[in-house]
Amino acid sequence: MVLKRQIRCLLTAAAMWAAPDGSAFAQQAGFPPAGFPQQPPPAPNDPTNPRNYQQTIVPSLIDMGSGVDQGNTGPFVTLDDRQFAQIMSERCTMQLQMDRLATQQSDNEAVKQLSQDLTNSCARIAKILNRVAARLDIKLPGEIEAKRKAKLDHMATLTGAEFDRTYLSQTIRLQNRALTITEREADTGGVTGLRNWAGTTTPVLQSQLEAAKHALAAGSAVGQKQ
Repeated sequence: MVLKRQIRCLLTAAAMWAAPDGSAFAQQAGFPPAGFPQQPPPAPNDPTNPRNYQQTIVPSLIDMGSGVDQGNTGPFVTLDDRQFAQIMSERCTMQLQMDRLATQQSDNEAVKQLSQDLTNSCARIAKILNRVAARLDIKLPGEIEAKRKAKLDHMATLTGAEFDRTYLSQTIRLQNRALTITEREADTGGVTGLRNWAGTTTPVLQSQLEAAKHALAAGSAVGQKQ
């Protein structure tokens, strides 16, 4: 009888491990639910790319959203976490609209290339933030606020070098704000996975900021020569 009970327990445990809905045993061991899409480890490229975090940061965030954070249970999403997600979402929404204008209003290839790079990066960040916010119950901003909309309307009336200066100046402001909130999240964020992702995103934002500053300086130098 004892042997039969042991065999029955082993079979039950094995079935729960393999449960398609992601059993408690697997989640407690730190594995993502069984139904989660599995992909081979990607190359360490842009850390804002969701493919690079399909099996690491995003699943970790989903697990932590269940109330587990380095062994601590219960509510843990802090004000810093919420502000980070919300400000980064606002930044991406505004930047994407500005980048769309850049493809239409700018004649500068460096500005167009920067806008394309920022578009790709912001689209990836927005995808991650939307997924994380839904799981951690963080409400992201909806429409662009009125004063930002007014800036976009003004930029739409500009062309050439005047547009480039305005676009780059606004991009630098957005990048500075995004960098500040991301560095703070990397230091003090309450959700471990979100905090780690902020840390890996910081170098990307720094690189983009430097590129925008360089493009603005180059455009100013050309204007002075003329």
